[in-house]
Amino acid sequence: MVKKSILFIILLTLFASVVGADNLTLEFTYRNYPEKIAQGLREKIENASSDELLPVIVEFDKLIDTGFLYNLVKGMGKGERRSFTINTLKEFTATYQKDVMGYLEEMENSGKVERLSQLWLTNSIGMKATKEIIEEVAKHSNVALIWLDDKHLKPHVVTGSEFSGNDNTPESRAIVWNVLKINADQVWGLGYTGENIIVGHIDTGVNYNHNDLKDHLWDGGPSYPNHGWDFENNDNDPMDDYGHGTHTAGTIAGDGTAGTQTGVAPDAQIMILKALGPMSTLQSAVNFALTQGAHVLTMSAGWDSSIVGGQWNSYSTMARNIVVNCMTAGVVFSTSAGNGKQPGHYVIPYDIGIPANTPAPWYGSASHSACMAVGATNQNNTIASFSSRGATQWWFSPWYEYSYPPGLIKPDVVAPGGSPGITSLSYTNNNGYVGGISWQGTSMSCPHLTGLITLILEKDPNLTPEELDSIIEITCLDLGSAGRDNYYGAGLINAFDAVNAVGIEEEPSKKVIPGQYSVRCYPNPARGVASIRFTLPRKAEISIDVYDVSGRKVSTVAYGRFESGKHDILWNRKNEKGVRVPQGVYFIRLRTGRAEAHGKLILIN
Repeated sequence: MVKKSILFIILLTLFASVVGADNLTLEFTYRNYPEKIAQGLREKIENASSDELLPVIVEFDKLIDTGFLYNLVKGMGKGERRSFTINTLKEFTATYQKDVMGYLEEMENSGKVERLSQLWLTNSIGMKATKEIIEEVAKHSNVALIWLDDKHLKPHVVTGSEFSGNDNTPESRAIVWNVLKINADQVWGLGYTGENIIVGHIDTGVNYNHNDLKDHLWDGGPSYPNHGWDFENNDNDPMDDYGHGTHTAGTIAGDGTAGTQTGVAPDAQIMILKALGPMSTLQSAVNFALTQGAHVLTMSAGWDSSIVGGQWNSYSTMARNIVVNCMTAGVVFSTSAGNGKQPGHYVIPYDIGIPANTPAPWYGSASHSACMAVGATNQNNTIASFSSRGATQWWFSPWYEYSYPPGLIKPDVVAPGGSPGITSLSYTNNNGYVGGISWQGTSMSCPHLTGLITLILEKDPNLTPEELDSIIEITCLDLGSAGRDNYYGAGLINAFDAVNAVGIEEEPSKKVIPGQYSVRCYPNPARGVASIRFTLPRKAEISIDVYDVSGRKVSTVAYGRFESGKHDILWNRKNEKGVRVPQGVYFIRLRTGRAEAHGKLILIN
């Protein structure tokens, strides 16, 4: 794949108002394959009857370059960032696919195509079609590849057995051990319960009649009376018929009405996305969630080596494009790391599942995505034996980064998901619970992170995926080897410390020009590496220095000429001699020839 700049006429007047021009120059990534019909699909076609409908994804030969689009929206406010990303991707996809979609819509009316969906996150099409239609679509010059879309997402759990809860007395609620383990109950004492934050919950559906959930489900209006959509059966009834989705939703938002407090964020709103199907189903669910206003996405499932086999790079590539564009839209994606091979593990760097293998929003030396991967710990804070471990790698086109060894450290964080098991909501009993040793897996750990993100967003809904990730990782309890490692990542999430790290006010600058020059530090307080975000109204020569409370300069963290807009730099908490500085209050000064801006940073051990 190669990147090129090309002039694309944006048809939506919205874009002109956002970028201040009628034309927008976009960069594209080009996709090229030796054959337009993938080998697995070719074999299927040879054995298919003339009227058999085969599930496929059609990839077009170019898509808007993910890195370019991310840099384009970086300085926008969160709402504007989401709208611009969605509208840009939708408009380009609709224009570029117009001829092929027109043909397929005609064939859909004739019964030769079903489940036709425009996958604008990756400039692709999902459908079921006869082999005749597939061969015809492959003749289009801008079609790059058509492949068999038959690999379903795998929940990262061992199925448990049900038990009933019969204590409906609110005064006698018990809080499950795993919620206490991450100190979520202490956050409720601060007044944060996830209220008004919408969680796009990608899973097997949810028992929307359960008394611990039913009063805080997403309100989709008359079009979505059951609080979401069933992307597997293409209807508006996403009722759980398996149990997994109700369990994970309960760990996010179960409020204890029926007797047991299972949720990390008991007032969060669950948007039910029944979508543990193939890749096209996942993309459709993410498209829906972004368009309908979800603040965070969660998925306790993935594809592993046994599912995708030799298609590892292809699945990783498409999944990464999805979650990178989620980050561009400003929406973080919480997902389970995987349960290894069960028993045992896959060879490194293929033990972490897809999309959990993608780079996190904040940590990493190269490019990033919205995806935070969660491993599983036991009650005694040891790693669960099944929890997938890193590293991962991305040493293939178009990235060629994080080569293994050493690769990219994964998972990003850990949360409870192992022994003695996680108790949550029943999908067959509206007052019941399920738990015990069988209900273990990184599926169970993922919703803890999702709940934490929800709590943080209630306190500050403007935080970006990058900021959320940095706050969560730096406030983790370090486990295993000192520092970040391939078993525990940054460590066990700590809800109380993470929420308390949000919202420290910076010192106002006496010379700052309001709305133009600014400095902000996050997370704040910080334990290790701190991010310093600064904003410039125009290109300028600047210096950014750190001072202690006595006024002594500790370190220069940036110097040189920077473009206008927002910039992020990292400070490793070391002075100019390379020595780690002690905990305390530090002041950040941005200085140009015209003005100054100041920020305050608190370092803790």
